[in-house]
Amino acid sequence: MRILSLNVFALLLFTVPGCQSINTGRVNSSDRSHSIEVLLPKNAPSIKSDYSALRSVSQRSWRSRPHRGIDIVAPRGHPVLAPLDGVIYGVGYQDESGHIIHLDHQNPNGTIIFTSYFHLNRIDVEFGDKVTRGQKIGEVGQTGTTSDNINHLHFVVNWGRDNPHRYWIGGEGVIECFDPDKTYHPKSNALLTYPVACIDLD
Repeated sequence: MRILSLNVFALLLFTVPGCQSINTGRVNSSDRSHSIEVLLPKNAPSIKSDYSALRSVSQRSWRSRPHRGIDIVAPRGHPVLAPLDGVIYGVGYQDESGHIIHLDHQNPNGTIIFTSYFHLNRIDVEFGDKVTRGQKIGEVGQTGTTSDNINHLHFVVNWGRDNPHRYWIGGEGVIECFDPDKTYHPKSNALLTYPVACIDLD
């Protein structure tokens, strides 16, 4: 029988007004991203299975290997947004991952980043479409056999090789909701807004 050494990930209230903190801890010392502290706005749908987590999005089962994306829980049909301008380079369906979108982002600073979106309820774009930051590209769902029967978005950066928390527009670990009235200036790796719509608290 195989015994896994597991870390429990706690959601903690952070002292910065309007944000909550997710301390991802360290699961595997060979992965350099586990110690990133994540600040999530209060109006942002929550992350229930973080990058490198060993618990599934339902928190009832364990993964056989560290999670290579983040699972954002939101109601079925909740808007999924492009986190940066880009071109749709893949749409489709897989038995395990359900409805999928892949986006290719060519950035002003010369870097290239790929983002992927899994378990979608529906897809609102086609292959080759150009999209802009904040544009609705699909909807949260639970399609595919690995969705754990929970409506959520499985969000991946660079095919799961990179921790998404390295790429937020607010800086490493600082998540920002898309604001249509804001002008964004990507710098270095600070590129992405949250890939789901946040809730208006007013």
